[in-house]
Amino acid sequence: MENKLTESLPTRMRILRAARQCFAENGFHSTSMKTICKASDMSPGTLYHHFPSKEALIEAIILEDQERALTHFREPLEGVGLVDYLVESTIAVTREDCAQRALVVEIMAEGMRN
Repeated sequence: MENKLTESLPTRMRILRAARQCFAENGFHSTSMKTICKASDMSPGTLYHHFPSKEALIEAIILEDQERALTHFREPLEGVGLVDYLVESTIAVTREDCAQRALVVEIMAEGMRN
């Protein structure tokens, strides 16, 4: 069972990377599962096995982003005071490429609609 999970992790990550890019470029509503299949070079069956809907993809992207942000705040910096640590962590979390910022805006807009 562990081997199957290990094998599927790169597939899941590849799908999430493609979905992230498609959502950032085209928006949530203009991106189809077919577009994500093509961008990730995955079959529809593989995509739907890992993510039954676009909403499930967005949820996974949000959880991934939250975990990455929390990691920055959990890692203690040796020799750095609390205020400096919080400032450095906040800066690290907000350093994102333009496409990532566009995706965050798209996710927030979708959240407001639902």
